[in-house]
Amino acid sequence: MDFKFPYLSFVRKTLLFIGALFILCSSGNDLQVRVCYGMALVNSANSQIASFAVLTLQDNRIIRTQHISVDMFILQATGNATSLANPDAKDFFAENGISDCYPDYEMHSDKYIGYWCPLITDLWKIRYKRDPKNAHLRQDEGWAKGYYAPSYEQMKYLEKEYGVKNMNDFFIGEKLFKLLKDVTDTTWQNAYKSLP
Repeated sequence: MDFKFPYLSFVRKTLLFIGALFILCSSGNDLQVRVCYGMALVNSANSQIASFAVLTLQDNRIIRTQHISVDMFILQATGNATSLANPDAKDFFAENGISDCYPDYEMHSDKYIGYWCPLITDLWKIRYKRDPKNAHLRQDEGWAKGYYAPSYEQMKYLEKEYGVKNMNDFFIGEKLFKLLKDVTDTTWQNAYKSLP
């Protein structure tokens, strides 16, 4: 008789993962591994224009992606929730001169009720000419030249300044927070819009 044990597959995968982790950790300086935040301007599972993630990079290549909600990104990046990308619980927004992004709590109970970060609602403007979620309701102008993507010159600028080669790429780590700071500056917005 041939018996199948479904848990053996789980055990095998777990042992392979532990072995790979051991090799990764024991390799010393040969492998450059870091964990940081990333954001892609693609529709996410929660119907947001911006998709946030905790990324594990090895030699600047993404080897693991853990998608997180906007709320969790704000909580983690302000040091209000634990994260491998922020083990020291720093406030990355404050460190990068972004003053209007923070979690919001009820006054008397300290219960988390949401976040305040107006720049998050404007991120669609980098990729689109019109708001793809509310095009029939409001006529806000995006900063992109095309209706569904930035122009060639705008993409070259995004690659040069933020390391993004196409709109499905992640803005990663320091470049992400640089972008979040830059989009709040009207001079940056006008310069980006004026690219052919």
